[in-house]
Amino acid sequence: MSQVEKMKKALLEYVIPNLKDNGFCGEYPHYRRVYDDRIDIISFNSYKYGNAFYVDISTVFPNRPNGKQNISRFFDGNFDNIVTGDCCKIYRLKGNFEHLFYYTDVYLSFLGSPYLAVSESKAKTFKRGFFDIRVQKSSPEIYKRVCDKVNKQMIKAYKWWNKMGKK
Repeated sequence: MSQVEKMKKALLEYVIPNLKDNGFCGEYPHYRRVYDDRIDIISFNSYKYGNAFYVDISTVFPNRPNGKQNISRFFDGNFDNIVTGDCCKIYRLKGNFEHLFYYTDVYLSFLGSPYLAVSESKAKTFKRGFFDIRVQKSSPEIYKRVCDKVNKQMIKAYKWWNKMGKK
């Protein structure tokens, strides 16, 4: 099983049940909670360079006039399939490194370069640079630890949704 598959499995086991307990429905990676006046949305997005993901949340208001619904002009109009990428205002959860939730070994250079994630398959042959320090060590428990960090950040997400719902 790849690291991506392990992370998805952990999210489905430790994070998604909490969302469903709070009224969300959907399928990985997009979930929504429908109210009479708004739809709360959450998306778990894969990082384009791999070894990490980020979590975006948003709220849309289908019953409001155009321009006040929080949807992009490219949205197709089907609120049953809306995702955070269709929204104008998005809140991104704070990950374990900036906005990303890495689930690999992570290195940081003293020279100020961006984080370098090293997957399990690359770890066997990886040679760190002289100025690189490991700031996160991958282990079998990392997936649960990352899920715990996501769940802690969900407190801020629920506050953001409540604030948006009152506007």
